[in-house]
Amino acid sequence: MVEYDLCPDVSMDVLVGQVREACAWLYRNAAGLGGNPARLHVAGHSAGGHLAAMMAATDWVSHGRDLPPDMIRSIVPISGLFELEPLRFTPPQVDLRLDGEATRRNSPSLLKPAWPLPISVVVGGSESDEYRRQSRDFTAAWRDMAGAMDYLETPGHNHFAIIEAMTEPASPLTAVILRHLGY
Repeated sequence: MVEYDLCPDVSMDVLVGQVREACAWLYRNAAGLGGNPARLHVAGHSAGGHLAAMMAATDWVSHGRDLPPDMIRSIVPISGLFELEPLRFTPPQVDLRLDGEATRRNSPSLLKPAWPLPISVVVGGSESDEYRRQSRDFTAAWRDMAGAMDYLETPGHNHFAIIEAMTEPASPLTAVILRHLGY
């Protein structure tokens, strides 16, 4: 789990940058921690879903010549927001401090994956229309650029219950994550 500062203490650009730094640190230090740097998979829920997609869109070589372009092996964004433009016109905008350019830089739907990695976009079937729309639109936008791209809408899960599905061994969400990990 990656910790990062929250808006309004930092801008969205800084927040995304902190997560990029954490992923680069993990890659560089994985072997010393008993991990395999060639098996760096990212999953995240809600804001973490957005951040997982941003990691997939990162040109890692530009963040360090020791970082391979395929550093992130797969992502599973869960209930993420992939278009930030609608947030510019809501009360959270005061905290997020998004102008038009920052919105575009940090909207995964407007970006592209850095390499054709496997992606599974997951959203709860009982989530808001906007979460489901953004998940479908993101899947459609990246489908031809990703390695394998699939969309999973889990029936009966709202924005909070969906993450609890990860604790259920037989849940479709658990199956997706295990598939990405090669199990």
